Amino acid sequence: MSRYAFRQSLGAFFLAEAEAVRTWLPRSLTPFEMCPGHAMLAVTAFDFSESEVGPYGELVVSVLVAPFASRGNELPHAASYPVLLATTTPESRAHASEQWYLPRHERCMEMNFAERGGRRSIDVLDAGER
Repeated sequence: MSRYAFRQSLGAFFLAEAEAVRTWLPRSLTPFEMCPGHAMLAVTAFDFSESEVGPYGELVVSVLVAPFASRGNELPHAASYPVLLATTTPESRAHASEQWYLPRHERCMEMNFAERGGRRSIDVLDAGER
C-alpha cells in the first residue's frame, strides 16, 4: 500500500468550453456542465513530503464528469477524470504512470508554493517559464 504525506495543497476550479474538454475524455465519459456549454476543470497541487519515491510536487488537471453508479447503488456526488499530471521529479513521473496509470506531462515541472499576505499561491514553471 502506498503512503503519502504532504505539507500543503491548493485547489481551484475553472469553467471551460464543454465541447473542447470533451475531446480529452474517453467516449464513455461526459463532462458535467455547470452551466449550458461550460464544463468544470479542477486544478490541484500537492507538496508531498513523503512517498515511495521521496518528496515531490504534483499538479493535476481533471475534468468533472457525470458520475457512474452500478444499478441499485447510490449515485456518487461527483467524479473527476485526470487529463494531465505534472510532477517535479523523474521518479514521481514514473511512479504516477506505472502505479496509478495517470497521464503524465512529458517533462518535470518546477513548483514553488508561497504564502503572501495570508494568501497561499503556487508558481508552476515548465522549462523555466510560467
